[in-house]
Amino acid sequence: SLLIAMYARLLMLASRREEALALRAEIAETHKSRYVAPAATLIFAIIEGDREHIARELQHNIDAGTGVTTIALSGIARELDQLRSDPHLGSLIRQLTYYAGRESS
Repeated sequence: SLLIAMYARLLMLASRREEALALRAEIAETHKSRYVAPAATLIFAIIEGDREHIARELQHNIDAGTGVTTIALSGIARELDQLRSDPHLGSLIRQLTYYAGRESS
């Protein structure tokens, strides 16, 4: 599931957002019968761009104990860094990522 989400992120970066979002259905179907990595659902929230959904998925990843390594390997550190200045998302991002324990800039 994480690989599919990572591929969707690459599609988004290639300006193929609709194709990226179409992969969401595959993840939703997988989630019915198998484990889906929380980082995968966070990637799709970022692709969608809905800040409330991103906030929910950030909290989901914090609660699940998603590690910094998973965030780095999934390739979304850059996207999270761009959202770090958001008043609501910033604190969640700092909790989840390598920014934890550092002062926000």
